[in-house]
Amino acid sequence: MFQVATLKENKFEDFKNSLLAEQENALILIDFIKTNDLKKCMKDYFDPDNTKEQMDLNTLDILYTRTHTYQLIHSYEGEENYIASVFNYKRKPIKGKVLFGKVKVEDVNNRILYDQEDITMEDVGLILRDLFIHKGYKVTDKLEEFNYNNKMVIENNEDIQNLPYQDVKVFGIPFRIYYKEGVNTGKTSFLNNIGLFLNKKISEAYIISVVYPQCKCLSLDEKMVRQFIDMICLADEEELKQYSIEYATANKNQRSDNIYIAFNDFYEKLKKIV
Repeated sequence: MFQVATLKENKFEDFKNSLLAEQENALILIDFIKTNDLKKCMKDYFDPDNTKEQMDLNTLDILYTRTHTYQLIHSYEGEENYIASVFNYKRKPIKGKVLFGKVKVEDVNNRILYDQEDITMEDVGLILRDLFIHKGYKVTDKLEEFNYNNKMVIENNEDIQNLPYQDVKVFGIPFRIYYKEGVNTGKTSFLNNIGLFLNKKISEAYIISVVYPQCKCLSLDEKMVRQFIDMICLADEEELKQYSIEYATANKNQRSDNIYIAFNDFYEKLKKIV
């Protein structure tokens, strides 16, 4: 048995500020259902009177993490659901009530395994927060995680907005490297590798992902940042773009839509051919 979350219908007018500022009001609309049969749960929830022979439902991935995929299940009937539409970020508006599910994703012996898990209020809060707050990494002689918002402001008030930067898209992910020019006195090769790519001597760097069409800003993790730094040492930007195109063409049925798994697969393939 596992737990799914429900979200009642709600309107744009219900919220005067952003969902992050009014998350307590948003979370009041969340409830939970225990089930051991997702198909039956959807039938009971979206057609409680059992009047429909067939339901028209859609499942959307709304957040990926290294270990999980969070999904939104909705019908096409009812009033516009403001919160669900925001969670669906820059896609078509969601109508009516919705369900949220949490799927565990495991890579076992080169096979992707999926399993439903309990979704909690903490998970719903994570989905909401991820719309506004993201993870990047400061690079010195080590990698340090930091949080930043959609205006590129870091939580500890460290100012990076006035630093020079270079955007580079790898495997469809728009990375941005902010950097400070200077002498690298670190003990690791991180800054040397980034400096070679930028063709500059740098003493510090900040790596983030920027907001891009039809997708939320991606929260990076240390493994992805390490892979990214390694990739920009293997090939220049145009070569990385071409490898991405060739990989996408040859792997139209990729193992998983989870961006962390897909990016890892691309990295492993790139290491073999470069």
